[in-house]
Amino acid sequence: MKLKFLMLLLALLLVPASVYAQNMGGEDLPEGVTSDDVFRVSNKMYCDVCAGVPVAACPSPTCAAWRQEVANLIGEGYTDDEILQEFARLYGDKISGVPLGGSDRTIAFGLPAVLATIVAVVIGWQVWQLRQRETSRAQTAADAAGLVEGFSRPVPDNVDPDYLERFLQLLEEHQTR
Repeated sequence: MKLKFLMLLLALLLVPASVYAQNMGGEDLPEGVTSDDVFRVSNKMYCDVCAGVPVAACPSPTCAAWRQEVANLIGEGYTDDEILQEFARLYGDKISGVPLGGSDRTIAFGLPAVLATIVAVVIGWQVWQLRQRETSRAQTAADAAGLVEGFSRPVPDNVDPDYLERFLQLLEEHQTR
């Protein structure tokens, strides 16, 4: 049952990519350029009219023209990044799914790193404080048990001496950590 479900899910996820690649058959591809190449690049670009739809999947005539332009640029030897830069220059940064400007890219990738660092510092501080409280409690228990010189507390008669000795050893070991 689980295997059938996983196979169905895998088939549903793989079908759109192959359908999109087949839909790009209307473009006139230059020699040496495949529809997979066009799909690879145009899937990183977004239609400015269809609100978040990749150019590779968009059925509009504008996106078909953009896919043709991508095919031509690939045929001329442009790299994927150069094509994205060219489209951003011609049609605006919104066409790219990744910020292309230096300050935008710094904010997009730097802000999560800074936030993760702050969260790690806060968590580390909380763990350190928790460890300090544990040490303080162990010291208080040791003081009450008479482990500190000059301080003694009477032990009730009904406490097993072996148990008490074992407890005191555990406290000493905890203090040395």
